[in-house]
Parts: sequence; structure tokens; C-alpha cells
Amino acid sequence: MASASQTPKVVGKTKGGKDKERTLRGFRPPRPEDDVEALVLGKLKEKMPEWQVPKIIPDEAYPEQTNDDRLHQYGMPLWRDMFSPRQLYGHGTSVEVFHDLVVSKYSICSKAEWVTAVGAHLKT
Repeated sequence: MASASQTPKVVGKTKGGKDKERTLRGFRPPRPEDDVEALVLGKLKEKMPEWQVPKIIPDEAYPEQTNDDRLHQYGMPLWRDMFSPRQLYGHGTSVEVFHDLVVSKYSICSKAEWVTAVGAHLKT
């Protein structure tokens, strides 16, 4: 069901004289129910131990010797510190699903066939 801000509006006339309608869209200010930070932090805290073992989340330290030391200046010593909790949870979930897909695909074809298929999809 379209909200009031997304209902069709008459915006003009066609050459034949009929009303020309167009859906007008707009932005709304955030509402309290849009804030899911606590939910994301809870889910991330729950999944983090599970994701650290197979290196789903980058847990390594950012190199001390680098041409860009802003991460250290901002107090972010780990690669994962570059991401917000929402980004970490999204990326972690995606990598977890991809890992599951790899395991299931290896059971129905050889590794070489699967790597070729994935490579073909990534090139397009």
C-alpha cells in the first residue's frame, strides 16, 4: 500500500487532454523505529565469536608501517575497525552465506569447475 507521499498525482495533461499521472516521491525524517543500532549490535556480538575463527571478519591488525596512518591516528588498530557495526554484520552475513554456498557446491562438482563458474560470474 502506497503511503500518502507516494500516491499518484496529476502533474499535467497528455496531448489528447487526458490527465497525466506520476508517482511523486519524497524523503521523510527518520522515526524512532528506524533506529536498529541496538539490534544490530546485539546480533553482531552474538555472531562475532563464530565469525572470528574462520576469518569471516578481518581481525588482523592494521600494519604499523604504511603510507596511510589515519587508522592509527583515529584509534582503529584492526582492519574491522574501519566498518560500522551495521556494515560488519552485513558483510559477515554475506561471507557466511558464500562459505555455505562453497561447501554445498563442492559436494556436487569439482573445485576446478566451481572456481571456473565463479570466475565467469565475477567477470561479467
